[in-house]
Amino acid sequence: ALSKTWIAGEGVKCIVVPVQTIETWLLVVSGFVFEGSTPEKRFHRRALKRDFFGKPEPSNPEKTRKALAVLHRPEAINILRKRRSFQHFENQLAGWK
Repeated sequence: ALSKTWIAGEGVKCIVVPVQTIETWLLVVSGFVFEGSTPEKRFHRRALKRDFFGKPEPSNPEKTRKALAVLHRPEAINILRKRRSFQHFENQLAGWK
């Protein structure tokens, strides 16, 4: 959870989300089936990147386009809200305006 001093007052607020978590969320929305333990604990970034972006890895603009296309799916937010990691993320943002 965020420190109360981080979210108090009128200053700029920020949450850092590990890239591994973002890649996991992208895979989940894409319908990727993880075998074994939870994906947040099991996969290294290299494996997550390969599973989502394929091999050879596309250029950065193409990676951005692919990620945004997945996130713009109508069902994306509902799928993500089933993940405990996303629930935790969203709960921390609940009081921000």
